[in-house]
Amino acid sequence: MQNLKIGVIGATGQIGSHLINALSNRENISVCAFSRDITRAKNLLPDSIEIRQLDSLSPNSNIFNEINRIFWLVPDDQFREAEWMDIVKQSSLEKIVLLSSIHPEIFNLKSSEHFIKKTGIPYIILRPNTFMQNFNNFNHKSIVENNAFYYPASAGKTSFIDIRDIATAAEQCLVSENHQNKIYTLTGEQSLTYYNAAEILSEAYGKTIRYIDTYERPDLDSENSSNEIWNHFFAGVRNNLFSEITPDLTSLLGHPARTFTQYANDYWKNRTATI
Repeated sequence: MQNLKIGVIGATGQIGSHLINALSNRENISVCAFSRDITRAKNLLPDSIEIRQLDSLSPNSNIFNEINRIFWLVPDDQFREAEWMDIVKQSSLEKIVLLSSIHPEIFNLKSSEHFIKKTGIPYIILRPNTFMQNFNNFNHKSIVENNAFYYPASAGKTSFIDIRDIATAAEQCLVSENHQNKIYTLTGEQSLTYYNAAEILSEAYGKTIRYIDTYERPDLDSENSSNEIWNHFFAGVRNNLFSEITPDLTSLLGHPARTFTQYANDYWKNRTATI
């Protein structure tokens, strides 16, 4: 393999941090982390990692100098995408791996996919389904305090995916010479209801955890009721738009994806639920 310098946007995030650790263990690869908060990145990432500040509101024409390939995600809602894409077109980048979503139209990511394609740079678009780790990121407090979590999903099914598998898939796409201009829909190998998820979490956690359907009890979800993306997402869940199971992730990994039971045992068995 040729010597490569690979950039990772969102380097301190849950997928980015796993990806950086994986890339750092490979020969002939140097890693550059892009982060808004340089101090935080230095505290979280290995000393061997180069860190560059990426301010989404201030496009910098030199920021991608000497970077060959990059893991790309939209860092925030204020990201000036069109301006950044003009910089990307003039950069040294030879490949872009974009983190999108299984239904990019729901999460306002169709434009990101469009911009990446228009650069003329070889790309791979990863469209993962709902993260298993959302349960410890967003539901840890309610599970610990109330032995319950709350979503307006009814009995809709979702093929949840582990973020560690997404990071591995991204790693394979970044280092491989294949997959040019491909779109991969990444799912787990099981399609579960949130009731099923509660049962599996209960087994790992050692206590009964209940899933409370706030579609039937909207008074329990007043905090999110006005969030348009939230409402569209869970309308999709209720209609089984997120139940699809594809072979793409297994193909990229070279082995089966992690199951929800594996996730639950890794994150909840000792009641830590940490990333």
